[in-house]
Amino acid sequence: MVYSSEIRWFFNALAEVSTIEKWFNAQQKFFSGQWGRADIYLRQADLRTHSVKIREGKVEVKVLLQDRGVVTIPSTNSGLGNDWVKYSFELKETDAENKALLEQFSQPLAETKENLWVRVEKERLLVKYSLNEANDTLSVTSEDAWPDEGCGVELTKIKVNQQEYYTFGLEAFSKTQREKQNLDQVLNYILPEINVTSLQSNQSDSYPGFLANLYKV
Repeated sequence: MVYSSEIRWFFNALAEVSTIEKWFNAQQKFFSGQWGRADIYLRQADLRTHSVKIREGKVEVKVLLQDRGVVTIPSTNSGLGNDWVKYSFELKETDAENKALLEQFSQPLAETKENLWVRVEKERLLVKYSLNEANDTLSVTSEDAWPDEGCGVELTKIKVNQQEYYTFGLEAFSKTQREKQNLDQVLNYILPEINVTSLQSNQSDSYPGFLANLYKV
């Protein structure tokens, strides 16, 4: 079980995030043109408070704990802040039904008969920060590291039904229930450094909200 405080924006074209991409490039993070992974999301038009997905042999369930609405952040930016809890469950291939499910989603264009799932291809650029509460500082750490206090900053290219989008987001975590404070600290540091001033709340959403908008009737 992992708690997080998050904020995220979605865009239709790379040109809309060119300033953000340049910052990641300066951190030696570049898009390669190869899809690094695929997440299989449960697709329901009204599913905004839960995220159910299959990733790398696991089912991950995220539940919205608090929708903080529009938050004003540095450099005339704004977005929708929210807090989540995530549960992970392993799908064992020794179970015939689980194995069939994993095999079904191993193909890029796989769909279920019920059409309840959607495949989201992703290529992610990630910079992760470790936060030191004692002296109020932060530093870049390894992508695979899980410090007690931290926040990931990502720019991700995604593909849904052959249509490409981009998402810029921050996801903060904590061992001492400081998720929101950690998110605010990294936002206050990173946005002026990137020099981005045009992030707006009408571009902001969570993954389940984004997918719900794509498939709303």
